[in-house]
Formats: sequence, C-alpha cells, structure tokens
Amino acid sequence: MTSFVAVMIVKATVVLFFGCVVALGARKADASVRHGIWALTLAAALGLPLGMIATPSWRVALLPAASSLTNEAASSALTNAVISSPAVAESPASVASVHPSRRGAHAHCRSIAGTADAEAAR
Repeated sequence: MTSFVAVMIVKATVVLFFGCVVALGARKADASVRHGIWALTLAAALGLPLGMIATPSWRVALLPAASSLTNEAASSALTNAVISSPAVAESPASVASVHPSRRGAHAHCRSIAGTADAEAAR
C-alpha cells in the first residue's frame, strides 16, 4: 500500500508541475483562463487516486532481461551479415544488365513513335 501512495504522490507532483508551467505561460491571459487552468490541474490531481484504482496497471519492459550470450550471438551474426554482403558496382553495363525491362520499355516507345511518324507521313 505504501508503494501506491508513493506512486500517487509522484504522479500528482508531475500533474501539478505541468499545471504550474501552463499557468506561468498564460500569465498575460485573462483571469478566467488562468482560473480554468488551475481548476483543471487540481481536478486532475484530486482524481488521480480514483483513476489509478479504476484502471488496470500497464507494465512495459524498457530493457528486456536477456542473457549476455544471446546478445553477443546476435551482434556477431549482424556483424557477419554486414561483412559478408557483396558490394554492388554501379557501372553502366551492370545497371543495364540488372534492368533489362527498361530497354524493352524504350523500344516500345520508339515503335509507337515510329508508327505515329509513319501515319503522319501518309
């Protein structure tokens, strides 16, 4: 039960701190705006215990508990994968051989243009 109280105090402090920052940012605003900011801040701080009880807890593991052997194996596999990947040469011959469909597309465009020229000549 004491951990509940400690967590509630920390959360209420954070809520009140943010409300104070917003109220300081709205120093030149109307009094009604500043009053609304403080009213919402205090309502949130007072409703915090009810919200903590009514909602389920959600625990997220930031750093998973894994053995160091698993991490070493994963890092060595990544290093081996990066080192063993072959470099790709960017010469015009290799680009043309990698993308043969482009030559077919250009030839098709030339044949359409050729037929259009032939029809225009008639």
